[in-house]
Amino acid sequence: MKKKLMVTTLIAAWSLSACSSEPAAAPLEAEPLHNLLINASESGLDNAVEANDTSLSSQPINLTVVNGASEIDGTCGEALQAVEGVEVPTVASASRALSSGESQVGIALYSTPDDNDTSPMDLYADIADACTDAVVDSTNTTYTFEQLDSVPDGAAGFTLNIEVSPDNQGSTVMMIQQLGNHHLIVAGLETTPEETASVFEAQRTKLEEGLAA
Repeated sequence: MKKKLMVTTLIAAWSLSACSSEPAAAPLEAEPLHNLLINASESGLDNAVEANDTSLSSQPINLTVVNGASEIDGTCGEALQAVEGVEVPTVASASRALSSGESQVGIALYSTPDDNDTSPMDLYADIADACTDAVVDSTNTTYTFEQLDSVPDGAAGFTLNIEVSPDNQGSTVMMIQQLGNHHLIVAGLETTPEETASVFEAQRTKLEEGLAA
């Protein structure tokens, strides 16, 4: 059950992005964006296997984090409710899952149009700041947000812990960065922050090199 729960969380979490001062390259279409995903051998993970490749064009990013956020009170509830219904337009997206033993890392790249003025990372940063205590949604799922002590330069990151029941729980390490019109998300299930950061930096390097070519 834990794997099923957290894979769903990875997909939802790929809606994140972050602020950046990087020069804006023209937003890439789906195929060239997909070609910039790192493969198993480039990830640095032991005996990694690739799965679940997806490429989409013009599909908006949904930002909802917690179902039933309207039932959560206080500043945390307000921050969670602020993202409900928000959709960020994209030119294209590409994602890939990498598995290594019991660990799984989800990678997603998004390109957004030049006129996009929504800052998903600002909304999610508000959640991380406001939700300092565990919160419970309408399905009795418990969410706990913890900011990471160290993330790669220019990136943002946090840990999201989810508990449906004592036997169905897990933790995901999230790392996020925006490079102009392009957004990089790495989410590690059953990985350490250090392992997640290593994959993140490998993917960021490949994306930066592709945008500069």
